[in-house]
Amino acid sequence: MKKIIFLYLIIFIWGFGNLYSQTIIIRGKITPAPNPCLSNPCNPGIVYTIKTDSINYIITLQGKWVTSEPFIIESYTFEMGDTIIAEGFLSVKQDIHEKNYYEIEIISILPLFIEENTIQSCVLIFPNPSSGSITIESKNKQIKNVDLIDIKGGKVLSYQFSDYSHSINIEKNIIKGVFFIKILFADESQVVKKIITL
Repeated sequence: MKKIIFLYLIIFIWGFGNLYSQTIIIRGKITPAPNPCLSNPCNPGIVYTIKTDSINYIITLQGKWVTSEPFIIESYTFEMGDTIIAEGFLSVKQDIHEKNYYEIEIISILPLFIEENTIQSCVLIFPNPSSGSITIESKNKQIKNVDLIDIKGGKVLSYQFSDYSHSINIEKNIIKGVFFIKILFADESQVVKKIITL
């Protein structure tokens, strides 16, 4: 009997731990939203969220809602409308009306300086996925700088050049995974693209 109770206890602790230690990675825009009602009468206010296609995730830093802009995370300054990729702990909570709302406690964040689709389509990165060198090619803008950024927002590699096409060798410098290439053009516009390394 003691063994059965012990096993149930282990399963419960394991399940409970996973529920609160599991992280998510989401991509969306920073938008303001009315804060959930946690008191009666409801205290009105605005919180900042990461809006995806289906859910608004309230941004929390050290357990507190972000309620003013601009706000700074990892030396990046964020404002309403910025597109970001964020990694964090997900919490599902209920307001006083028993409506679910979602919070994300930010672990790391990456700003995406993604411009309109026409700019995106004018930049080619190949091969993708890659296990060696990759070529970055711009059809109509001169490339000034290329940064390779990991999922946590850390810069892994940086290259400066003035050309429309350039190859870089990634084989010896990075591990396998998902990375982002931030391309800065001569006219100071920027674009970010995702690559996978094998």
